[in-house]
Parts: sequence; structure tokens; C-alpha cells
Amino acid sequence: MRASFTPFVTVLRKNAGVTQVYYVYNSSRVWSRSQYSTGAWTPWAREYNTQNKPSASDVYAIAQDSCEVAGFANNNAANPYMRHKSSNAVVTLAPQSWVWATFQPKGSYTPAGQAYTKAESEARYVRNMQRGAATSPAKTSQYGANEAPTGCVLTRAWGDPSDDYGVLMTYRPLQIYLNGAWRTITG
Repeated sequence: MRASFTPFVTVLRKNAGVTQVYYVYNSSRVWSRSQYSTGAWTPWAREYNTQNKPSASDVYAIAQDSCEVAGFANNNAANPYMRHKSSNAVVTLAPQSWVWATFQPKGSYTPAGQAYTKAESEARYVRNMQRGAATSPAKTSQYGANEAPTGCVLTRAWGDPSDDYGVLMTYRPLQIYLNGAWRTITG
């Protein structure tokens, strides 16, 4: 019984190599592979033609959805655009100002614009923070408003066991490390 299809393979010899071309019966699909001298065969590769076109992902392209035409306005590479299929509207892909943006080349440590030295950065930015020395003011009434001074945080509050109405508290100032020295935050 004869099969309903017959694969067709062409063998091409060139210099020290061989190429096999496989034509799939009753279709436009073509596959090929090669061998150089006595080395291993390459994997079978699919070949594309006008009847067997690659998909967008096969050639690492963006699939066309609703874009009819893409190009450059006035043939200027700084003005890329696409035209929407149904509305015929022009969609600008990147304004010219984006195309001419500046950057700092890899390996170049010379600032492209204004930059601070290490000393200037140390003087501008807080590098650390801590609490200062504890202060415990006189007992206050539990019925009044009690607040730590500006720049300080309340670190302890407790009722005086010898007095039903008195409250004892402890607060500490916040300190920051700036420009090589500890500074207390005030008012």
C-alpha cells in the first residue's frame, strides 16, 4: 500500500559540507540542516517564504494589531509615528525632545551635570540619628496637658506611687549626625 504523501529531500554538496533540504508534501513548508565535514548535523531549521511567512515572535517583531503604517514624519528619524488603521489618526511614538536626551556614558565618572563631592554630600544629608541624654522634669498633674519640648520624644511616663495625682516622665532630644558632627534638633 502506498502512502498518501511522499516527503522530498534534496541533498546539496558544497566544498566540505552537506545541506539537506526537506520539502513537506502538499505545503509550502521547507526545513533544512547542514553538516560540515565529519562534524555533527545542525538542528533542523524552518525556512520562510511568501507562502510560509514567519510570525512576529519568530522574527522578534511587534505584532501588527491596529497599526496600518509606521514611519518617520518628513523622513526624519527623530519623529517616528504610526497611523491607526480604523481612525487614520497619527500616533507620535517619541517626541523629538526625548530622542535628544543626554546620558552619562558607561565608564565615565566625570559628572554630566552638577554633582556634589563627598564632603558636600556629608554636609547636606543626615547620616545617622540617635536619642540624646534623658531629662526628667518635676512631677506634673495627670489632669493637665503634658508634652515633651520641641525636638524631643517622650521615652517614659509613669504614675507616682506616693501620689494619686502626679505623673513622672522622661524625654530625650533627637540628635542627627550631619557634616561630621552630632547635632541636637531644637525648636
